[in-house]
Amino acid sequence: MALKNRRFASVLALTALLMTSTLVTGGMTAAAPIPTPTPTADTDEVRTPVASAEGGIALYEEPKIENREQWAVEFLQLGGWPVTGQNVCAVVGWELAEGGHFVSGSTTFNPLNTSHTMPGSTVFNSHGVKNYPDWATGLVASVKTMQLGFYSGIRAALDQGNNAGGVLGALFASPWGTKHGSVPGGCLARAGEFDTKRQVLEDRIDKETAALAKEEAELAAAKVSLAQTERRYSDRAPKVRKAKQALNQLARQMYVQSAEPEMIALFESVTAGDPISYAVIRDYVKRAGDRDGTSVARQVEYLERVQTKIKTSREKVSSLEGSVEQRKQAIEATETEMADLASNVLGGS
Repeated sequence: MALKNRRFASVLALTALLMTSTLVTGGMTAAAPIPTPTPTADTDEVRTPVASAEGGIALYEEPKIENREQWAVEFLQLGGWPVTGQNVCAVVGWELAEGGHFVSGSTTFNPLNTSHTMPGSTVFNSHGVKNYPDWATGLVASVKTMQLGFYSGIRAALDQGNNAGGVLGALFASPWGTKHGSVPGGCLARAGEFDTKRQVLEDRIDKETAALAKEEAELAAAKVSLAQTERRYSDRAPKVRKAKQALNQLARQMYVQSAEPEMIALFESVTAGDPISYAVIRDYVKRAGDRDGTSVARQVEYLERVQTKIKTSREKVSSLEGSVEQRKQAIEATETEMADLASNVLGGS
């Protein structure tokens, strides 16, 4: 299933340095949830990770997590494992067995009680289990621990995505501290419904994302076309204004007969009764006016066409900008619905 969650990027290759990390320890006691911090705002322009570490794993936004199901989804997404009902239920069972974070007096932001050191982490107990400063840091630490060679069996079971019991069996067979626990039966009973609804949401996101990409490309092309048209207008308009001014000046000169000495001589001849001189004057004014006037008229008409095209182009850009924004909002709304799906369908434990 294609995932469009924009909060994180994950590269599942770790350096040899990670092999020296300590193992996690066993479970904790149960009680009330610990409140989560306020999520930071998503910023598309600045992609500064809120939690990152060696190995190419980074979260770009503090996730909103209120229960084990939501944490399980974020954990699977960041690790690159299938977000199926079986996998979510397996991780929820794992969290219950460990008793981290959601149990009063337990670790903070560390439901699986990993001991991986991260910026801002503090030691919780003598086994080296850590408290983390926020969800993003705890998730990165948990996924990084999972990439150690000791846990290849768990990763393989998660990769299958269809056997929650197999995931916990691989967990118990590994050096991880958890050696007991089970998958919640109620969660498993609704796993199929979760998969069906999640697929519908993912298909919706895929469709909206494809439409968004197409409209963003159209918007970019429309903006280029608008800029080119506006540039043509701005290049031609001063020339047309100058030509109109020249035509007006010619008309004034012809009217007062003071701009061209030879015309004064012709008018003097007309005054003396020379009809040929009068015909020459009339023809000169007519030809000059027709030539320059026609040129200006054509250029003004051209500018009017360009202005109409500018108006149409601006309307197209505005329409596409509105549609793109609506697509983004639809995707964001669907992502929010998807983020809440696990707790709504599988139940907040």
